[in-house]
Amino acid sequence: MLGIVYANGQGVPRDDERSVHWYRVAAEQGFAPAQFNLGTCYVNGLGVHQDDATAAGWFRKAAEQGNVLAQSILGTSYALGRGVPQDYTKAVMWSFIASLEGGQKAKQGLALVKRYATASEVQEGKRLARDWLSTHKPTE
Repeated sequence: MLGIVYANGQGVPRDDERSVHWYRVAAEQGFAPAQFNLGTCYVNGLGVHQDDATAAGWFRKAAEQGNVLAQSILGTSYALGRGVPQDYTKAVMWSFIASLEGGQKAKQGLALVKRYATASEVQEGKRLARDWLSTHKPTE
């Protein structure tokens, strides 16, 4: 992916703006890793103005395609209200989905979210996660 080449300066000068351009080209074609990387650029203000809401939108697109890192970050975004309205039910949902495929770090994220969510938010978040999982195949 050309975005990574420019982001890391692999054989070309490092150029965050060109990196964002190529991530966007791939992201708009539905490539989940590029959507995730573009979201990361917006979170960190690399090659673009920092914008948590735009980042969350790209993370959502990647998460919907099964990108576990995006699912985990989206869960955290909902827990913190970063780029999206704070919503512990959605935080549990995305964190739970990520925890099934994402290893120990995703499980720790879910445990942390559950400490702040009410019992009903946890229950509803897990129900939403099960509903989502019933209609989405793992892609990664």
